[in-house]
Amino acid sequence: MSLPKEFISKLKTPALTMEDKYGVPAPVIIAQAALESGWGRHIPEGSNNIFGIKAVGTEREYVIAKTQEFKHDQWSTEYDKFRKYSSYQESIRDHSKFLTENPRYKPCFETDDPDEFARRLQTAGYATDPDYADKLIRIMRQYDLYSIRRDNVLSNITKLPSVISSLIAFFRMVEQLVKMVEDEGPEEGGGKEKKNLVLNMIEVAYDLTDSFILIPVDKVKIIDASQKLIEIWVSFFNLVGIFK
Repeated sequence: MSLPKEFISKLKTPALTMEDKYGVPAPVIIAQAALESGWGRHIPEGSNNIFGIKAVGTEREYVIAKTQEFKHDQWSTEYDKFRKYSSYQESIRDHSKFLTENPRYKPCFETDDPDEFARRLQTAGYATDPDYADKLIRIMRQYDLYSIRRDNVLSNITKLPSVISSLIAFFRMVEQLVKMVEDEGPEEGGGKEKKNLVLNMIEVAYDLTDSFILIPVDKVKIIDASQKLIEIWVSFFNLVGIFK
């Protein structure tokens, strides 16, 4: 496997996760990491800092490393402080958080198009390189980074039948439990049977949590229902006093 393919494969899942959480397009995340780190070859030693994010002051751990800066119409080599991370995933999270929390990058999040996002990054002054956006777009196109979104959609769609089956099973058990409570009252007999049913419901609810679905492509999203279901059954069990 070539270095770019290895690098893309390693970053694909965390990039999609961070797109879902923060809104930075996964293709842009990977292209920036590739450009800033030379496909992982030029990461400041011991930092896991794949975006070359600098450390301001001493607010966190950092390493000192060489960097190329474009100033006064020419490139120059300088030494600077770079943030230190425990993993690539932490680096991606910090990069995404940095962009979302910085007001000057707000226009970037008004588009779903990765190419336009890259152009707006440059307009906002993310990098000193005057060709920064063009380089990101070239990487995204050369390695078809846009496809990781499509692949993610297809992967998640295949999970739908099992998630729907779990939802149906869950609500059938809720219906059954409600009927048992109505027939016997929350403080009456049938405790063992009800507790077994509760345990089955918990198992299904956590299966749904494991089957978390959220497709970060344009505005198409399948919202995770499992957390809401868990809230429902916790509230319901408290209401009927199952474990009293």
